[in-house]
Amino acid sequence: MWDMLAGVDCYAPSFLKTYFSLTLCNSFVKSKRVIIQGHEDDRENTEDVNMVGYPFEAYGYTCKSLQSMYSDLFLHYKIERGVYPGFESDTFFSLNAISSTVVPLDECEVEIEEAKLQYLQEKKEGSMKKSGLLSLAREEVQAKIRERLASNYIFNMTYIAEHETMKFNTVLNFIPDDKTRLVKLTISLEYKPSEKRVRLITMF
Repeated sequence: MWDMLAGVDCYAPSFLKTYFSLTLCNSFVKSKRVIIQGHEDDRENTEDVNMVGYPFEAYGYTCKSLQSMYSDLFLHYKIERGVYPGFESDTFFSLNAISSTVVPLDECEVEIEEAKLQYLQEKKEGSMKKSGLLSLAREEVQAKIRERLASNYIFNMTYIAEHETMKFNTVLNFIPDDKTRLVKLTISLEYKPSEKRVRLITMF
């Protein structure tokens, strides 16, 4: 069985990647030779159960399990995809974790300070050049980011109480002018729902 497993390249957005994201469910996580999965919530976490039922042990793996309320929350993941109509709730709840006021990202303007853009052009020249952003004006970079804001999940939501700052990260896809391999950039944005604005913190 294990010799027949094959992989599909999901680096770039595609119909197949979106289909996988909408249909595949999480069964377990593999860490080296350990299989980690969920079990019933009324079962103690000291007990390890192979709920999936695959013959992991026969192939040299050790099975560990914990209550599903923890495995579902901390170990489950989603294949990245765009945010399509009817599936906005993920982003809504993510933003609601750091703000009682939630404004959809596609309604927010992108703010990049001139000093920030200059810093990125100098200190992050490699990634800026690969993504085709290096030679663009500030307004053009803002537009490129804004049109991609709803193209992926957001993560690393943070609220810094002493500065009353809300921020999150996301991954944006760019295709450079020479049409070579798609470039992914992680960006960090400050969320300003009262102003319907997001401010670029960093990009790499």
